[in-house]
Amino acid sequence: MFVMILYFSATGNTKYVAEMLAKKLGDESLDLIKRIRSNDHSVIRSQKPFVICTPIYVSYIPLFLEEFLRKQKFAGNRKVYFVFTSGGGHSGAAGAAAENIVRRKKMLYMGYVDVKMPNNYMALKFIPSPSDEKIIDMLKESRIQVFRAAHAVAREKRIRVRHITQAENAATKALAVFWKRFMQPSKDFHATDKCIGCGKCASVCPLNNIELRDGRPVWNASCAHCMACIGNCPVEAIEYGSKTQEKPKYNIKKYSGKNGAAIRAALELKSGFTSLRPVDNFYQSSLFFPMPVVLVSTLTDDGKTTCGPYSLIAPFYVAGKDYYAFMLVCRNSSNTAQNLIKNKKCVVNFLPDDSGIFRECVRLGWPGDTPEEKMKDFAFHLEEGHRKADDPRGTYPKVITEAVQAVECTWVDTLDGAQNDIPLEDGADHYELEKYHDFNGITSPYGAHFVLKIEKILMKPGYRDAIVNGVKGADFPPLPVDYGYRDSKNFWYHKHSKMIPELLPQRQTTVSSVRYAADRLQTDVRFTDEALGKIANVPRIFLPTVLKGCVKWAEENNVKVIDVKEMEIINDKRSKEKS
Repeated sequence: MFVMILYFSATGNTKYVAEMLAKKLGDESLDLIKRIRSNDHSVIRSQKPFVICTPIYVSYIPLFLEEFLRKQKFAGNRKVYFVFTSGGGHSGAAGAAAENIVRRKKMLYMGYVDVKMPNNYMALKFIPSPSDEKIIDMLKESRIQVFRAAHAVAREKRIRVRHITQAENAATKALAVFWKRFMQPSKDFHATDKCIGCGKCASVCPLNNIELRDGRPVWNASCAHCMACIGNCPVEAIEYGSKTQEKPKYNIKKYSGKNGAAIRAALELKSGFTSLRPVDNFYQSSLFFPMPVVLVSTLTDDGKTTCGPYSLIAPFYVAGKDYYAFMLVCRNSSNTAQNLIKNKKCVVNFLPDDSGIFRECVRLGWPGDTPEEKMKDFAFHLEEGHRKADDPRGTYPKVITEAVQAVECTWVDTLDGAQNDIPLEDGADHYELEKYHDFNGITSPYGAHFVLKIEKILMKPGYRDAIVNGVKGADFPPLPVDYGYRDSKNFWYHKHSKMIPELLPQRQTTVSSVRYAADRLQTDVRFTDEALGKIANVPRIFLPTVLKGCVKWAEENNVKVIDVKEMEIINDKRSKEKS
């Protein structure tokens, strides 16, 4: 048998996930229930990586399924992924059990994905059953994790998972064994008078624990509490003592099967989002908005450097102008804003991820402190930037030595008529103007925007070399990401993590298509086919611009025919410009 996606599912949750995964990967899925019931361990083959989908019982793989998988024979591809479904969205120590199974078979364990699904364990009275609305939301959200699993499997990429110690694995399995032996008695299962004696419950029990006597189901001692019998009874005639009475009998068919058209329609039509009203400082009061952490150096009235932390800074002019620029958004009464209005100059310092560094940034951000108070116990070191070297008589803000990169800038006050903006009067905490600017200078009673022309980009040598010569994952600087003030107590940030590359889609066009675009140019410069092959991977929308750039270079260098050699020179041009 050739199949890559295997699953066990009692009430349909794991089947739902497995079939969705199979659809995304263009493959078939196999329900293991018949094999489990008949102890069939005959070989299953796959040319693609195996994906085993299983529910989680008490933070562990179902014990009967663990035993089955240990005996199951696999052939073909040696890579194995797991997908765990659970009501809590956490698989506990199941990952360690999965890895142990795979390694014993001398196969390659590729990790797992947790998928949160509606809770289907009905035998605990204190656990409420989810509402239809909640179930619909959870089924929609499950698609995200299924997509994540499909993405990894399709590319045969290892999934990063948390480390599970041997002690945690042993303790969790002991709990699972204890729970099965002492907390899962089957004697409380019974059929009510609604039972029609169809035998469905017996046919779906993975342990063959149910038999029909005189047309009525009887439960023997070997029970996994999988809820297959309760969830699959067509007339909802099965109860577990009094614990399941008045509880809905969960089966995902109600939401995904042929009889669930109305709810499926709601699943597709109902938005998975709820609205939140934007208020002042919406980026931190109404959003989770990732931002950089920078210290902006400016000059005080006496020419000294002072620093303030900012997050609302972003590229503004990135191409098509005769200069490049950032946009800085800040409170207009801040030291930074007032110093920019007076002196125009600043340095944007990007600092590395370190808890001590971030703590100092937060301290420097306390509003109302004077530059002298901020800089009195300044934790970093300052040094002259490159603008000072070019203009020794000029006065410029200093660069923070500990920064991984720093950008020396000048405020472009001529934009939006901001050149007439003046500093606040002593004692004033905001502006009161008849008219405010739209995007540059004083833009509201309390806000300011500054278009900062980039004069110099300074970078530590290792990072500079990576940008010029091509980056790898280890070449990225460890920069933190912050989420601002979320309450009146904390400033939140996210530590730098491992960089993960994602390959760009390869949509290489034909040389004849590039030739067609090149021949439409009004120029005497000609291209060889070999040269055009060098730019065949350029997206079609950018191709005219690239070709015009090649022609411009050729005309400047008196080149009439661009061959491979000339194209390589042109392709190296940007790297040389950076260096």
